[in-house]
Amino acid sequence: MKFTDILERRRAFIALGCILACTFAAAVFVTAWVCDDAYISFRTIDNFVNGYGLRWNTSQRVQVYTHPLWLFLLSPVYFITGEIYFSNIAVSIVFSCLAFGLLVFRISKSFLSTLFLGAAVAGSRAFIEFSTSGLEAPLTHVLIACFFIVYSGSGAGEIRRFKLLCFITALAALNRLDILLLFLPALIFRALDAYASAGSLKTTLKCMLLGFSPLVAWELFSLVYYGVPFPNTAYAKIFTGIGRGELVIQGFHYVYECFRHNLATVPVIMWAILIAAVHRDTRTVPAAAGILLYLAYVIYIGGDFMSGRFLTPPFFLAICVLSGHIVPRRAAEACVAGLIVLMMLVSVYEQKLLPPIENRHGIVNERLLYFRHTGLVYALSGKKMPSHRWAIEGAQKRRSLPAGEKRVLFTYSVGFFGFEAGPGYHLIEPYAITDPFLARLKATVRYLDRDTWRIGHFIRNIPPGYMESVRTGKCLIEDADKARLYDLIAIVTQGDIFSVKRLGAIWKLNTGSN
Repeated sequence: MKFTDILERRRAFIALGCILACTFAAAVFVTAWVCDDAYISFRTIDNFVNGYGLRWNTSQRVQVYTHPLWLFLLSPVYFITGEIYFSNIAVSIVFSCLAFGLLVFRISKSFLSTLFLGAAVAGSRAFIEFSTSGLEAPLTHVLIACFFIVYSGSGAGEIRRFKLLCFITALAALNRLDILLLFLPALIFRALDAYASAGSLKTTLKCMLLGFSPLVAWELFSLVYYGVPFPNTAYAKIFTGIGRGELVIQGFHYVYECFRHNLATVPVIMWAILIAAVHRDTRTVPAAAGILLYLAYVIYIGGDFMSGRFLTPPFFLAICVLSGHIVPRRAAEACVAGLIVLMMLVSVYEQKLLPPIENRHGIVNERLLYFRHTGLVYALSGKKMPSHRWAIEGAQKRRSLPAGEKRVLFTYSVGFFGFEAGPGYHLIEPYAITDPFLARLKATVRYLDRDTWRIGHFIRNIPPGYMESVRTGKCLIEDADKARLYDLIAIVTQGDIFSVKRLGAIWKLNTGSN
């Protein structure tokens, strides 16, 4: 092939990549929104920036957020702008476009492959929607792309590659701890290569420790500052009183719901696993094993109430896996033609094609639920965001609170309401997402007016005397066992950080010897 032909093909490839990237950016911009749950983290960011520490309620050290890295990324932006809505959307769009750019320009290997991948990404409603939303997905997708580039690349020494993979994995786990499962098989595979190259277990372990140092440092900080190694949401979802079998069934419902309403998401994931099983090459099999492991985890925990949210990481890794395989010309052309038809159908029949806001299994189309209250297209028309009634009620509560006064308030809404209500309110909610004491009580498994439960919303009964205990700072809980638990948690979350008494309470809380 002549040099001029190669140059022309290269130019065509770059032009195609630019067109797809611009199309993706436009799609993300038009669909940009923020969910209610994102404002739970935004309240912590607001308290952090305003000098209250990494806290949700200013009187307690509790890790309510599940994405430390994302929170630390948004915090300086919020500090500079003093505004969270547009700041978050801008950062989300930048990182989502970066992830797509890495996919198209660094991971994709051919012109046809780029066409196919672009069509597949556009066909995933979940991936497009959670490219904003205020949650950690955009940064997770960038880290997945970086991991795959290093993992499948050539030229670097195995030791250096393994150290860098460990570092990227540590950052991904800081962004959301369960992403470790997605990377684990590939990381083990490269660890064996590094051990074979170095010929020394000590050298391999040293590389792993250095690479994982950010995660180790955070876990140590979390244990000292918060008194526990994991986010409070993890504890709120452990003591549910719901059998594992029921949760697994719910997990299958979650995957099936995504399959029905997300077009490309689940089929692309399954296709990548099938390709790996057929080709059995060293680049795809460990990555596909990570996808399977992560899917098993999602099903095991019962999925999530946000439709498609937990499936965007394995979907993006599946796209990366498929990028290295030759895509037949007809398949690529069919995907592009299908994409054009899909865009036309969605533009005409969007409301009919979208899933219901909430199905009978409690799985919600969050963007459909909140878009008119937090959609960027509405914000650019001059509408104040968020415009949801919970945000309006929270702002009213903030205005009605006398300066310098602190109040305790019970609420079911902790996102929009909690952020707008401000640091003057200590909020107590029955889902125990933000409350370390309630998180360790067994859930009643009744959701509002239902006779059943809803995933991610496990309601606790508020023990008699608990609200008064929080208001007065003295334990007034009637039940003796719950009173001891309250005292223990009060020491951990409110006591002097380095006191001997608190260190003993941390040990008791984490070992269950209270």
